[in-house]
Amino acid sequence: MIQIVKFFFEFLFRFLLFSIFISTVACVDVKCEFGLSKWEALGEVYTCDVKDFIITKPNENVTSILGAHLPGKSNIDVKKLNIAEQTCFYLPNDINKFFPNLEGLRVAQSGLVSLSQSDLSVFPKLINCDMFNNYLETLSEDLFEKNPLIVYLYFGDNRLKEIGYDIFRPLKSLKKAVFQGNICVRNNADSQNEVTALQKKINGNCVPNK
Repeated sequence: MIQIVKFFFEFLFRFLLFSIFISTVACVDVKCEFGLSKWEALGEVYTCDVKDFIITKPNENVTSILGAHLPGKSNIDVKKLNIAEQTCFYLPNDINKFFPNLEGLRVAQSGLVSLSQSDLSVFPKLINCDMFNNYLETLSEDLFEKNPLIVYLYFGDNRLKEIGYDIFRPLKSLKKAVFQGNICVRNNADSQNEVTALQKKINGNCVPNK
């Protein structure tokens, strides 16, 4: 009898721990309007325009994609994810599991406050990275380590005051970078030569003291 009671309470304790864990992991449905759109460095590609999106905490997990695909299309055909004028303080986890072939990622005017290497590394095919007009203050030097194919960057109109040393080093194909309207840098680059000059300016003005 004692063993049965002991087993019952152990089971109950583990069940409660599991329930608490599940309750702390937020799940997100991504509602898409699918269509063909033209984007810098990508041309016209199949795009998910995200609607009714609210993420205010880190580590939320995408669990499903909602929305009707165009005839003959599916999630694997989506090349660009466009989160514009939504509420997206942090990128959710597991987007890549639903859209494994993303070449473009845009979070614009959505309040983004954090962007890390782990956010971008799950998109190894990324060519276009657009984070226009958010609340980003810092970018780490390893941010693009896993995204060597990037050609186009847009980080204009954020609040950047610290950017890691030689942040463009992994981006051998980078041709355009927009950083206007920030605190430590207000310049753009429209060619690979200008990218080199912009990198020097960022290193001089934005690298935090160690």
